[in-house]
Amino acid sequence: MKIGFRKLPFFLCLIWSQTLFPQTKIQVISPPQQISPDSVRLIQPVYSPDGRWIAAAGEQYRGIALLDSSGRFVRWLTRLEGAGFRFQWSKDAQKLLCRVFKTENRRRKSSIAIISLDMS
Repeated sequence: MKIGFRKLPFFLCLIWSQTLFPQTKIQVISPPQQISPDSVRLIQPVYSPDGRWIAAAGEQYRGIALLDSSGRFVRWLTRLEGAGFRFQWSKDAQKLLCRVFKTENRRRKSSIAIISLDMS
């Protein structure tokens, strides 16, 4: 295989990155389990830092649902557009930080929202 002089740095970086950042091997220990009711489709579940809750995005990142640690659906925390995209838990697992969208006159405006679990 003939490698042109211009492509050589790319190949060297590729080889070098494979040695510095080896790929992790994933081992499946059980078959996948459905954790939401059939009527609710959720994506990208994320455990809370304390492990008590699971937050998951709704379809097309519309809203965030709250599930208990066993995967039982508790309630929707929000149904706002875009809220489910890359949300983050607070360290105390009592709030979620998310970005939400609002579309006005075919323009999408985004803002940041803090959503409290408020389980009292």
